[in-house]
Amino acid sequence: MSVSSSQVAALLAVVALLAAGGTYLLMSSTTEPTTASTATITQTSTVTTTQISTSTATKTQVSTITTTTTQTSTTTLTKTAEASSLEVTPLGHATVMITLGEYTIYVDPYGIDFSTSPKADLILITHPHPDHLSTSSIQALSKDGTELIAPESAKSSLPQAITIQAGEEKSVDGVKVKAVAAYNLERRNQRGDLFHPEGFGVAYVVSIGGKNILFAGDTECTSEIQSLEDIDIAFLPIDGVYTMTPEEAAQCYIEIMPKVAIPYHQNREDPNQVKDLLTSTPSIKVEIYQLP
Repeated sequence: MSVSSSQVAALLAVVALLAAGGTYLLMSSTTEPTTASTATITQTSTVTTTQISTSTATKTQVSTITTTTTQTSTTTLTKTAEASSLEVTPLGHATVMITLGEYTIYVDPYGIDFSTSPKADLILITHPHPDHLSTSSIQALSKDGTELIAPESAKSSLPQAITIQAGEEKSVDGVKVKAVAAYNLERRNQRGDLFHPEGFGVAYVVSIGGKNILFAGDTECTSEIQSLEDIDIAFLPIDGVYTMTPEEAAQCYIEIMPKVAIPYHQNREDPNQVKDLLTSTPSIKVEIYQLP
């Protein structure tokens, strides 16, 4: 089927994606990282909306597109990172995926079938406990050129990783990754040892697309975390056994004052408790996902 110039002109710059499991979208004006992606769509009639279906998420985003036509009735959309949304997708427990254009970051990938997931450009590990460090998940997500950042405590399991310690900052492909001290203040095992002693793990502040995103990992509300500023999205754990309770997390959110709060690492705790406790702090938007 031939495609007329009037049909091509009718194609709008709107891409609709349908989200399962939820994705928090932030429009980005940055060009970092400067990558590009293309999608080919079969055109069967004159259209004003282009729909792409994916197996992982549903999103609506506005993109700048250019079109070309061929005798096989396909339209190629060219999408640069500059025209893309920064997408933050909680996947489960403490696993989160960040995408900007075709650039993909995973934090603590674990417990999910990643066989059809986008390959990682960067993987961040907060500490070596098995619900945060899964070598099989890392292997499934890795490709040539995948970078891996982890604390020194994970080095024996991940000898290929770039090591980082609290207070340090690394830059990978234009993405800034700052490590923040993350540890227990009170919670101990049966031997009386802290579950997460100071220096064992780290939290991360990832700066990408003009946004700062906190991934606290396993921690209580340390002074280092309380002192963070200019956080756009903050993930805090709320399981109450190894990390904070929902009440403690709510107070920690008030200390940090992020624009968006996403309680994770929930186990049996209800993240809606955090939302209820923050109703008197309307400047913090609480997003609820089931992340046991």
